Amino acid sequence: QEEILEATEKMIKNQSEVKVPEGVQDLQFKDGSVKLGGKDPVLAESGSYGKYSTKIDDKVTVVSKEPLPKELADTFTDGEYRTVVTNEDIELYRVYGGDAKREGAFWTTEPAESQASARQGSALLDEWGNTKKWEERMVVPKGTKLNIGTVERQIEPTGEVLFGGDDQILVPKDYDSNWRDPSYRRRLK
Repeated sequence: QEEILEATEKMIKNQSEVKVPEGVQDLQFKDGSVKLGGKDPVLAESGSYGKYSTKIDDKVTVVSKEPLPKELADTFTDGEYRTVVTNEDIELYRVYGGDAKREGAFWTTEPAESQASARQGSALLDEWGNTKKWEERMVVPKGTKLNIGTVERQIEPTGEVLFGGDDQILVPKDYDSNWRDPSYRRRLK
């Protein structure tokens, strides 16, 4: 048991590959579980993924990671994302306007409080031309494959930091437009 504790402490400290004692697959702690034996282990609190957690983690099943082009992967915090399949219908929101169209691939799990909160939480650089005038809602059906994580921070040319951190959900490129809720189109201020 001491060998297991040492391996766990090393893993938590170094976040690196750890030699796992034979026969041990994972350990259960009162704040969740810690999986041993892989690179970049995730400390879990009830299935949580730490700073990469989303509000839909308990509504999805993680599957084999779908490789994304670097420019897409880099929009997730530290380039970390999970490929998942939805276990139930999931409601998502998208802020758009100007050059950002309502049909976009990037969505989030909660409605925006304001244009300013959407800009900061979704790290929407001014150069992207998203006026953040409108918000759209969609319902993604059970059984849909998504890539999820949190929004990486961005820095405006002026040096202003947009911290990001909101949930980021990358929906399939050719998603069914019927998923969008025609009764929901909210103007943001």
